[in-house]
Amino acid sequence: MFADDCLMYRTIHDTSDAADLDNLQQWEQDWLMDFNPSKCEVITISNKRNCISFPYTIHNETLKKTDCAKYLGVNITSNLSWSTHVDKICKKANSTQAFLQRNIRSCPQKIKARCYTTLVRPLLEFSSAAWAPHHKSDINKLESVQRRAARFVMRDYHRTSSVSNMLRQLNWPTLQQRRDTSKLVMLYKSYYGLVDIPPCHLVLLSSRTRGHNLRFVIPRASILVYQHAFFPSTIRMWNALSASLITAPSCEAFREGLANILIDA
Repeated sequence: MFADDCLMYRTIHDTSDAADLDNLQQWEQDWLMDFNPSKCEVITISNKRNCISFPYTIHNETLKKTDCAKYLGVNITSNLSWSTHVDKICKKANSTQAFLQRNIRSCPQKIKARCYTTLVRPLLEFSSAAWAPHHKSDINKLESVQRRAARFVMRDYHRTSSVSNMLRQLNWPTLQQRRDTSKLVMLYKSYYGLVDIPPCHLVLLSSRTRGHNLRFVIPRASILVYQHAFFPSTIRMWNALSASLITAPSCEAFREGLANILIDA
């Protein structure tokens, strides 16, 4: 047997921390699995100019280093920028959209819309709660895929036509709104124990000022990357929601309440 999609990570202080790879090799022997060194990669994630760097080996083979690694469909870079991931998923989504435009051009509007929401949009949203970008250029790049799809579905390529109106007619929220919804739903599930994510980051505010009593402390972030990471960014949105919404009796009711907010906005 071979072990696929395995990930090991830890904070590196000195070369002795590489001993975990020896434990990993013992683990694979115990479970009768084999790691293929040629398919293993090492990525160093740090904002330091001079990182601790030394060769990592498995089966006496030095593992290759990379600045970008794909794990469970998400492209992770050494500086935790999501621009590379956005570029790759946009390329794949545009390719799929082009295939649809070649093959279902004469189909009814309803069929074309269903093909987009089934085959293209999921490519742009897979695991988006984890990688939602904050750079305007990345956000616009994602939105441009959906805007081109809206023109195709509506059969309207005039320069003077409003794509925003087309999106409203199709009842398609922006991808940014859908990512925000996805993040808030995931936080709801984490707080109410519906997913296996420890709620250790969710600390209730001790002081009661404005707002409901289920507001959380926003984790301190000294770097921009963490400032826009899942917990800090989602808690900011969560704290602005109404008490009636965050105490919704089910995840479905919570999601519907968020959808109503988007419609009103």
